[in-house]
Amino acid sequence: MNERNYISLICVDPLQNKWRSYTIQLMMEMEEGVYQIDCSWGRMNRYRRSLTTRFQDQASMLQFLESTLKRRHQHHYQIIAKSETFPDTPTLALLPTTNHIAGQLLLFQD
Repeated sequence: MNERNYISLICVDPLQNKWRSYTIQLMMEMEEGVYQIDCSWGRMNRYRRSLTTRFQDQASMLQFLESTLKRRHQHHYQIIAKSETFPDTPTLALLPTTNHIAGQLLLFQD
């Protein structure tokens, strides 16, 4: 059984020409006991870069997740969408939530 969790972050500052998005998808493969984190980032409506990292234990996965969210917090990202089952980390509570309409339109456009 596979379980998917996600969080979508944006950093929008028109005065500094910042239109960035960052998405983290977490997949837990229960039968294999492997955790996989897929990160993708880039300027909204542009080519996105991605990185997939696999972990053998939950502790190292949570450590990677915490350090990634800490960097996003330092760069003033905000939560735009999050699954209810996304793991809680100390930094996650510090990230503000936004309902930035322009960010949603740009983030989810084809």
